[in-house]
Amino acid sequence: MIKAEEFTDNIWVYIAHKTRVAENPYMDDSKNMDNFYVTLSRQQKVMSLYFSQGRAIKEPPTLESILECLVNEAITVESSDDLQDWAEQLGYDPDDKKTKRTYNIIKKHIKELKNLLGDENYQTLLYDVEF
Repeated sequence: MIKAEEFTDNIWVYIAHKTRVAENPYMDDSKNMDNFYVTLSRQQKVMSLYFSQGRAIKEPPTLESILECLVNEAITVESSDDLQDWAEQLGYDPDDKKTKRTYNIIKKHIKELKNLLGDENYQTLLYDVEF
């Protein structure tokens, strides 16, 4: 296992931009959270996403906390066969529009994260990085 900070230092990924925003358009009830629009960068590639955290967390999100959240989401999709399987594993209704939207956002994040990091670093992040 490799520590998250060491991993991010080794592959030169960083937060290029982080802006506080009023809400996360992909989350219900995000007005009661601290919301950010974040851009991650590596070797002239970027990935932008909305990131939300509870107000009890006083510090702004770090690169490691953002990546940990992305990893946790990605693993749920990567370990599922499809939307139906993913929804059933998590106790969601696979026919619900919110479920489908969430699944598709995670799939989009996976694609963008793979593009940002490359396949080998993506696999390392998912299975060999300790947060």
